[in-house]
Amino acid sequence: MHTVLGRFGDRDDRDLFMLFDGHNGPEAAIYANTHFAALFQERLDAGQAPADALRSTFEEVHRRLLASGTPGG
Repeated sequence: MHTVLGRFGDRDDRDLFMLFDGHNGPEAAIYANTHFAALFQERLDAGQAPADALRSTFEEVHRRLLASGTPGG
């Protein structure tokens, strides 16, 4: 599953390209594709450096997937 968000965060100089491939089914990829951008933007808005925001967003999506019992990952 992939998504391209031009003008990410309403900025002309920022695009977000996402590619998620679920293992053992599409559920994890669908979840990540649905929630990743908003979680990433929240962290950027909170002042996190982009690299830190990216890392913590992946960690949060992973944590939520584990907590939900969503298969794959």
